[in-house]
Amino acid sequence: MRIFFIAGVLLLFTACNSQPSSQAKKVYAVGHIPLEKAILLDSTFKACNEGHLYQYYNQNAGSDKPAGYIGGATAIKKFIREHHPNLDLEGASGLFTLRFMINCEGRTDRYEWVENDLDYQPRKFAPEVAKKLFEIHQELKNWRPIYINGAYRDCFMYTTFKIKHGEIIEVLP
Repeated sequence: MRIFFIAGVLLLFTACNSQPSSQAKKVYAVGHIPLEKAILLDSTFKACNEGHLYQYYNQNAGSDKPAGYIGGATAIKKFIREHHPNLDLEGASGLFTLRFMINCEGRTDRYEWVENDLDYQPRKFAPEVAKKLFEIHQELKNWRPIYINGAYRDCFMYTTFKIKHGEIIEVLP
């Protein structure tokens, strides 16, 4: 009788603590940008394989290539100098990081951003500064998706603008 009681309690406990499969929480990789939290700009933007998104740096073989901006940070800085020569960031200092997705076609969307001071502590830039940096980033069109396992794939990427006294002094990665 005691065994049936214990089995009944265990069964009841398990049933109360389990979630129906329709409510099961989906587990994502580190760095995933959930759709419900992302800034979505392009209604036609689609992941090529929503179920498998790589990080920009993944590589399995010698022929694999990480994602990034064609020409790297140097090309981004050159673009800003040429297209925004009088960029006014209102004397701001800090780190403005945009995280986003590059799909297998090299298109970008699903943005989020993080703002920090130069000591990596959370801080907010003036809304006009954040807006300018975000808009400049939107103008960058030469993104290369990750090439892995013989094909271009969807991936997450980031760009950090390091700003000191209103001047972009570094672009990462």
